Amino acid sequence: YGFVTRNDLMEKYGIEAINSVEEGRSNKMGIITSVGPQHLETFHTLENVQKTKFELEASLPSDGKIFVNWEDANIRSYMGHATHEAVKYGLNDSCHYYATDISASSKGTSFTVHTPSGDSDVFTTKMVGAHNVINIVGAIAVCCELGIPLAKLKTQVRKLESVPHRLQLIRRQGITIIDDAFNANPTGAKAAIDAIVFEPEVGAVYDATVVKILASKDKPNEDIGCFVEYAPGKEGMVHISKIAPRRIEKVEDVLKVGDV
Repeated sequence: YGFVTRNDLMEKYGIEAINSVEEGRSNKMGIITSVGPQHLETFHTLENVQKTKFELEASLPSDGKIFVNWEDANIRSYMGHATHEAVKYGLNDSCHYYATDISASSKGTSFTVHTPSGDSDVFTTKMVGAHNVINIVGAIAVCCELGIPLAKLKTQVRKLESVPHRLQLIRRQGITIIDDAFNANPTGAKAAIDAIVFEPEVGAVYDATVVKILASKDKPNEDIGCFVEYAPGKEGMVHISKIAPRRIEKVEDVLKVGDV
């Protein structure tokens, strides 16, 4: 019913990649997730990459729908060549489907998805990185246009697993590793770096996981507080006075290691 542009097929089939694979199909929907300087040894110019990926849009029937990542400047700049009205998805309200309130933690990412009808819901995923959120919003957009409500998509999004070696969260002996070894393009590399060097904003609220309880050496019956991981590989200390609205002496009166 639908088709997503794939760089490996483009590299195999060349400039007519999409048309070659599309021949004989009757797709009603297509989604273009990104246009970047990948496989230039085959396509030579960014313009050729744009043209090739938009062959998908041109192959759709007159009543077909094309979904586009509106955060991608190379997609936006080529939309003047499109013959179908696009369903836009991204991270701002200029899109038909968009995510807000993105919050990273040691368990992944949470975000709120908004739809053209005004509906919204909070989603969680094990994946990290804004580009993964954008991709998920694109998939949600397609599902919604097929008549599937947001509420029925939450569990499936929560079950999504990272592709091995693509911003994959690995935990070993208390250490969080972000494995991005298969990354091979500038856009993806930037997204990985953004996830790794993430810095919290003053006044912002983040989901955090308790990773260690800090006991007082002078007062064995009291704790100083706890360390929490608020983003992959990022930790901070929470003083015991900030953990509960009442006075407590032990962190475990309220929280234990692993709690969020």
